[in-house]
Amino acid sequence: MRHLKFTITILISFFFLNSCSKEEDGLPCPQTENISMKINGEAMQFRAMGWGIGQDETLELQIAAGVFSPEHNSWTISLKLPYKKTGNNIINELHYSRVNNSTTLQGYFEPGDFQSQVTVNTKNCVSLTFSGTIVIDGNEIVITDGIINYVYPKPFGSF
Repeated sequence: MRHLKFTITILISFFFLNSCSKEEDGLPCPQTENISMKINGEAMQFRAMGWGIGQDETLELQIAAGVFSPEHNSWTISLKLPYKKTGNNIINELHYSRVNNSTTLQGYFEPGDFQSQVTVNTKNCVSLTFSGTIVIDGNEIVITDGIINYVYPKPFGSF
């Protein structure tokens, strides 16, 4: 009888430990990856260049488009937002950089300069939309229809 109780306890513990977590019950990861936006009306496809969890559980994403060599004609956008948090306008930082040959144009969108909606933000993936306007050195940069639906190659460790 003692072995039966022990075996049942082990089996029940196994099922509890392997049940779905709260995160897995949320919205699923995007089925189709897409990183795109319009910059000053021009539709562009981007690719993920870097991602990770920084200090204070901040998700950091870097996306890029264009050509880096032989002639530099590229766009890079870096975003920082709270890891695992979803909602409207939670992106803490959006850095824009445009390099065309030897000319660099870069700046930070201030919180009132852009709008965002993060719908999925898990250890496996992120899904968000954003748009905004900024003026850098007299040049107006308008980003519309920004979409990031990205599944990480390897899930982040749990915090």
